[in-house]
Amino acid sequence: MRQSAAAMKLLIPLIVAFVTALAAQEAPKKDPFIKDKKAATPPPTEQVANVTFLLESFTLPQADYIAWLKVPGSRENLHGQVLEAMRAGKAKLDACHYVCSKSGNRFSLESTDEMSFPVEWDYADEKGFQYPVAFEMKPTGERLEIEPMVDASNNLIEVNQSFERVRFNGLRTQKADRTLPGVVVADFQEQRAPASAALPARLPALVSVHAASEGQVSLTFITPRLQPVIRPAKAASRGAGNILLTPRVISVERQRAWELLEQYADDARALLHALSPMLDGSAVLEHVSMLRGKTGLRLQSEAVKRHYYGTEFIPPTPAKAAEPSNDPKKPGTPAQPASQASTTGFDCRRIGFNWEAEPVLSPDGDIIDINIMFECCGFAGNFADPLWNEHYPDYPVFACQKITTSCALAANSTILLSTLNPPGDTGVNGRKDAGRVWFLFLEAIVE
Repeated sequence: MRQSAAAMKLLIPLIVAFVTALAAQEAPKKDPFIKDKKAATPPPTEQVANVTFLLESFTLPQADYIAWLKVPGSRENLHGQVLEAMRAGKAKLDACHYVCSKSGNRFSLESTDEMSFPVEWDYADEKGFQYPVAFEMKPTGERLEIEPMVDASNNLIEVNQSFERVRFNGLRTQKADRTLPGVVVADFQEQRAPASAALPARLPALVSVHAASEGQVSLTFITPRLQPVIRPAKAASRGAGNILLTPRVISVERQRAWELLEQYADDARALLHALSPMLDGSAVLEHVSMLRGKTGLRLQSEAVKRHYYGTEFIPPTPAKAAEPSNDPKKPGTPAQPASQASTTGFDCRRIGFNWEAEPVLSPDGDIIDINIMFECCGFAGNFADPLWNEHYPDYPVFACQKITTSCALAANSTILLSTLNPPGDTGVNGRKDAGRVWFLFLEAIVE
């Protein structure tokens, strides 16, 4: 028994040593130069953002503007001083435009009357009358074009921008011989200031000052904003994989529209909600439509009538008497009767609303990138002017309200895409400024 107890005392340490050695062989050795790897984490979701622009144009006495410049430090608060002058009735808001776009993409916004005027005339007849045979189209009104680029800090937006205003001032006579009727030429008043600049985000920047009517100046401010696209809390359902696009256009008086843009600059749904009760009175629903389509494919909607009009003309010719031939072997020229003016070529314009879009859904189904063109075209009557002779051809004037842009929006959301204002005081056919702003909203649903 004593030998068995002694043997057990020797066996137990041997068993422990054997188990320890076996465990050491099974466990991989740790390399001291290799750090422990942590569990891989998914990369952060890229933040998608749009760049929006609010353009404001104010007309005020040039004496007031000059007086502000004389005050030290007043240049930094010109926008605030203009607002005070407007509240006091000394300044007028004469333009208000808004566009949603993306960094690195150029957009254009048009609010014009497309007026055509003669640029080529036939030879004068025996009475000195000349007939127009070729025309050129001139957009009159306002046109905004911007190409933004957001810097790394998101505090500055580099822009190549141009805001253009053209007004028709009427026809005047141009004579080669002062005793003859002569022809008519068109006079235009133009304002434009294409430039490249760095604009601070969320602050109104004065981009141009132009002489307006006598003793008045026009100040144009642009306020850029960086608007992050808020991803939906719940992933969009993609049962059928279609995208439903619903644009709607609501118009309201310009001053009220400007106030709403200031109040709801970052919340399109709140703006739309604020406009809803106004539809029974001061606001007007100008348009609504819908298209359903697949991601990555172009969609198109038309609700138009086709307006055909002449573009090529033959002038009238007088009668010609017969001309006998002096050569008995050759016949003479027979008499030719007088011919009236003729139309030999036509073109067509779509009158109404038409738009096309190309939406692309992100792989996670949260964001929709979209390229879109939306246009409203109207027939503004045939061109008329006191100097437009009754023997000249009829030529139509078309009113164009058009936005071409690219942006992003969250699935199942609504954004304010742009304003879509009717032409202002273009001077064409006596058009005056209606003083209204059209809001273009776009809803995108993934089904």
